[in-house]
Amino acid sequence: MQSIREILQKPWFGWSIAGIAILFALFTVYRYGFAGDGPYDPRRLQQEVVIHFTDTGEDLKMPRGQFEAMLRERGKSLNPNQGITNPATGKPTGFLVAKHEWEETVQRIKAEADSTAQLSPWGQAPGGSK
Repeated sequence: MQSIREILQKPWFGWSIAGIAILFALFTVYRYGFAGDGPYDPRRLQQEVVIHFTDTGEDLKMPRGQFEAMLRERGKSLNPNQGITNPATGKPTGFLVAKHEWEETVQRIKAEADSTAQLSPWGQAPGGSK
């Protein structure tokens, strides 16, 4: 039986360790670097978004997950022309600063609500329009 010192001096052993390290690095980059770009990735939902209220000119920061939950509470009455309700005035004038993100998010949430209503075995929710 060879001693550990003799095994460590062999080139194949070093290349094996290097190969394992490279595979581990590639797995880590794939798992945490490239994967998780979806709309429900926890890291994305924890990002802070800036909401601008057009009636008062104030800006509010909140986590994206909380913002999307506020949009989902509207259900079928979700309209891209009506924003988040301003706590100071009670009017729906709060929009994301990034307009394309606002439109994309509203369209995605509306499409999900429509898909859910179509797949539901109980039909539409009361007050739903379709």
